[in-house]
Amino acid sequence: MIKIKENVLFLFFLITLLFLHGVTSNSIKKDPVKYDYQKHSINIKRDHLRYLNIGLNNFFSKFLWISTVLNLDTIHYKKKDLNSWLFLKLSTITDLDPYFYDAFLYGGQYLSIIKDDPLGAEAIFKKGLTNYKNDFWLNLNTGYNAFFELKKKKEGVFYYTKALEATESTKYNSHLPFFLTHYFISKDNNFKAIQILKLSYKNSRDPNLKEAILKKINKLKKSL
Repeated sequence: MIKIKENVLFLFFLITLLFLHGVTSNSIKKDPVKYDYQKHSINIKRDHLRYLNIGLNNFFSKFLWISTVLNLDTIHYKKKDLNSWLFLKLSTITDLDPYFYDAFLYGGQYLSIIKDDPLGAEAIFKKGLTNYKNDFWLNLNTGYNAFFELKKKKEGVFYYTKALEATESTKYNSHLPFFLTHYFISKDNNFKAIQILKLSYKNSRDPNLKEAILKKINKLKKSL
């Protein structure tokens, strides 16, 4: 009964949110305004989450996730202090629902590739691996973020190895065996990064993320 109530409420708020977003987008003809979500994003303090433990945590996490995706910007976060608005929002979402897989996978990629916040991405990916420790995609992206963005090469290889142990590694033809074989004898890291990014690009369902990944691939190709 609780599950049914949660799903009905979620559907109601989702429809309302999408309706209001559509009406606003179609009615306002003014020039687009760049909104600084870093300064104005509202985030629930994590210490207060215990007051939301009323059986609707999954609903609140999904609602926050949808609003976060709708408001996603592409402004790079230059500070390395785990305080970007997107990281704080994802931390709240995954505290409410520690099994929210898409928030870990896509949220971590947003931080790593779109927001250029590899420290935030590392924290979200590793938080996801707490409950999905053998997941191919989480290990693959944690490995990419560690190896190429944070320059933690040994740690990156560790997570790539974990991804290689997953059954999906053969399904997606991930180039991981090649990557690990040539790790110690080749310094052509940009080529390796392109192969890993191509895999994420091909299998991503998020258009914004696909666009960001493609831009990164093209940038790396120019340096080859």
